[in-house]
Amino acid sequence: MQSLHQFDWSVRDIEFLLWEQFRIDEQLLRHEAIAGAGIDRELLVNLLHQARQFSARELDPINMIADQEGCLLDAEGRVHVPSVFTEAWAKYRQAGWTELAKPVHDRIGLPQVACQAYLELMFGACPAFMTYGGFGTPIAHMISRFGKAWQKDVFIEK
Repeated sequence: MQSLHQFDWSVRDIEFLLWEQFRIDEQLLRHEAIAGAGIDRELLVNLLHQARQFSARELDPINMIADQEGCLLDAEGRVHVPSVFTEAWAKYRQAGWTELAKPVHDRIGLPQVACQAYLELMFGACPAFMTYGGFGTPIAHMISRFGKAWQKDVFIEK
């Protein structure tokens, strides 16, 4: 069955917001910690284009399937997600999308405004999938930074 939804987001629209509306190159990218981490306009533009490609290639095709299958809570209390999520999540993680906001080795992660820009593309392509894992990354970051030892042991991947 052909999807009625077709992913067709313009990276230019997001670039307009970042560079012309929010002026993050003037306001944010000049900050010493961000510039020192190698985060610049070229990197962010490249990430946006990669996010658009990933969204069109991997997420948009599973959107309708995910909506049709939905999630199911079985009699034992286990949640079953759409069948297409397992492979999509593996590709999402393999591509490194879960890691961009994380500080690594005392270096700053990608600023939230930049993360939100690429997430917007992905949420547009498959909202159900991005809700599935999209909220977990910021929560994991918060736990890794402010959580108690037991929370880090339980919820943060080693």
